[in-house]
Amino acid sequence: MAIAMYMVLLYSCVHGMQAFSFDSLTIILFILGLVAYLLSMLLVHWTAQENDLTQKSTYTIVLFAGASLVLSDAMISPRILWAHLFVLLGIKNILAVHNQKKVKSVILNASLWIAMASVAYFWSILFMGVVYIGILYFCPKDYRNWMIPIVAVCTVYILSTVGMLWINDSFFYLQQYVAPISFDYTHLWEYSQLIPMVVVGVSSVIFAMISVTQFSKKTAKTKPMFAMVFVQLLIAWSIVLLAPNKNTASCLFATAPLAIMGTAFLENYRNRLVKEISLWAMIIVPLFLYVLL
Repeated sequence: MAIAMYMVLLYSCVHGMQAFSFDSLTIILFILGLVAYLLSMLLVHWTAQENDLTQKSTYTIVLFAGASLVLSDAMISPRILWAHLFVLLGIKNILAVHNQKKVKSVILNASLWIAMASVAYFWSILFMGVVYIGILYFCPKDYRNWMIPIVAVCTVYILSTVGMLWINDSFFYLQQYVAPISFDYTHLWEYSQLIPMVVVGVSSVIFAMISVTQFSKKTAKTKPMFAMVFVQLLIAWSIVLLAPNKNTASCLFATAPLAIMGTAFLENYRNRLVKEISLWAMIIVPLFLYVLL
C-alpha cells in the first residue's frame, strides 16, 4: 500500500510539473494512465510469484516502482502505459503455457493482448517474439500454434478498422498502424533524457548479467520462463533503438523484466546491507531526479 501511494504521489507530481489543466479530457487521461500504471505494478508482482520466478516478497513492486518512476515521459503518455499493461497481460498468458492446459487458447489470449498493445504503440508488436519463444519451448510440434499469433494480429487489425469506420467513418489504413523506424538518437543525449535512460539501462545490464550467470542454478521448470523474461528485456531495448519518438517513454517496457531479474537476485543474496541499499536507492533515485531535472 505504501509503495502504491508513493507511485500515485510521484505520478501526480510529474503531471503537475507539466502544467496540468483541469479540463475533462485531461482528467480522464490522467486517471486512465494511473489505473494502467497501478495495474501494471500488480501484474508484474502477480506474474512473478504465480510462475515461481520470485519468492513471496515485495521486492518486485519496489524495483518496478523505482525503475518506472524515473521515466517521467512514460508517466505522461497514456498510450505507452496502456500498451505496457497489455504487453504484461500477454506475457502473463504465454508464461502459463508451461501448464499444458488449453494451450491454443492461452497462445491466442497472449497474442491478442500484444496485438492490442501494438494498436496503442506499434513497436510493442515485437513482444510477439516472447510468444514464439514460449511456443518453441513448450509446444513446437503442432504447426497450428505457430499460426495463432498471425491470426490474432489480423483479428485485432480488422476490429480496429471496424471501430474506425464506426467512429470516424474511415478505414484504419496500414500506414496508420505501422510506425516508422528512426535511428536519430540526438534527443536522447539531452540531459533530461540521458540520465533516466542510463539509470534504467545500467540496472538492466547488471541484473541481466547476474541472471545469465545464475541461469544454470534455476530449476528445470523456471529456466524456460527466465529465458522468456530475458528475451522480453532484449525486445524492450530493441524498441528503444527502433522507435521513432526518441524519449525515455519506451524504456518503460524494460522495467518489468528488470524488476523480476532484480528480485530473483536480491532474494538469494545474503548480504542484508546490500539489499537495503538497493531498495532504498530505487525509492530515492526518482525523487532525486525530479528535483535535479
